[in-house]
Amino acid sequence: MVETNGRAPRDPRRLARALSVTLVAYAATEAGMAVLAAMEIGRLMNGAAELSIGARLAYFATTAAWLAACLLTAALGLLWFYRANQNAAALASDKSISPAWSIAWLFVPIANCVMPFRAMSETWRISLAPANWKETPLPERVSFWWGLYLLSALLGVMEGYPGRTGQDPGPLLLSMELKLASSCMAIGAALLLRRIVREISDAQAGAVIAPLVSGPTAPAAVSG
Repeated sequence: MVETNGRAPRDPRRLARALSVTLVAYAATEAGMAVLAAMEIGRLMNGAAELSIGARLAYFATTAAWLAACLLTAALGLLWFYRANQNAAALASDKSISPAWSIAWLFVPIANCVMPFRAMSETWRISLAPANWKETPLPERVSFWWGLYLLSALLGVMEGYPGRTGQDPGPLLLSMELKLASSCMAIGAALLLRRIVREISDAQAGAVIAPLVSGPTAPAAVSG
């Protein structure tokens, strides 16, 4: 049985299922934000200079729902990512990014634009082909997911808060356009991540972990 830091690989599918649900909820709240942004773009292009009261209330309610979904998704995502990296480290001793650093890199400025993607890349390839993972090509959807995530985050920073702009709707219109683009990219990133999480989890649990722990101690080796 392969072990990492004294622990046997653990089935990540339960965490993956929970994360899948929160990713859908997160994508739904981003869709709500996109709809509100599109409505305001149309209204502003018709001559309005600021957000309506109704739009502000809807924006506040949707933002609250988005924040709740975002926090829950982030928490489950970190747990799943650590477990998936832990399993990958058990399956390939030459994995270069440790489970701990796969999480730590997320909080290091500049490096967090590259290193988490490398950790995910290693984990995907090891999970699907542990024996020759370095020669296994990474599917384009993994790179596309990371690109959408980074662009969404960048546009989210650029959009700012849609506050009052006096008689000039230009800044608010730009903010809403950036918000619409950011939300659309975030939806795509969330749905792609959902697929990637399922691929890695199924591979680790079905094609990799199960054979490794198929001996008499198998029931005790795999936990939820």
